[in-house]
Amino acid sequence: MPDTLLRLQTFDDNPLDGVWLMELAATDGKFSAEDRFYTDPEYFSDFADALLAFPAALSAEAIWEIGSEDGTAGRHIRLRVYLHDGLGHAAIEVTMDNRRPAPDLAKAMFHLPCEVAAINRLGAKLKAWIVKPQDPLIWQPETG
Repeated sequence: MPDTLLRLQTFDDNPLDGVWLMELAATDGKFSAEDRFYTDPEYFSDFADALLAFPAALSAEAIWEIGSEDGTAGRHIRLRVYLHDGLGHAAIEVTMDNRRPAPDLAKAMFHLPCEVAAINRLGAKLKAWIVKPQDPLIWQPETG
């Protein structure tokens, strides 16, 4: 498996009312996580726009999230994009929590370091994927 990878794919040929079964998978080469959830690909549109315009400021963040951190949702999946230093180096914080009781509980949090240009390329890829979500989106920071 590559050192750093983010993959988003759908599993439905005929989504019900535009809601697709999706899987988000990520790895930094040492840690990995994946989870499935239901949503409309358009739910990624604002996040894609934010990635294309990233960063608007040194304190800028772009966040995509399913569920919530407070534990009220059935699961929590979050991608948070941020600058981790004053030199313009970025990272994607990956958080996944399936919120199941033990022994089925699974949680992960790790970071995918990358350059800002790779974040912008992810935004462009995400915009294209929204139009045709049947094809998996695969992003690596070195190749976009």
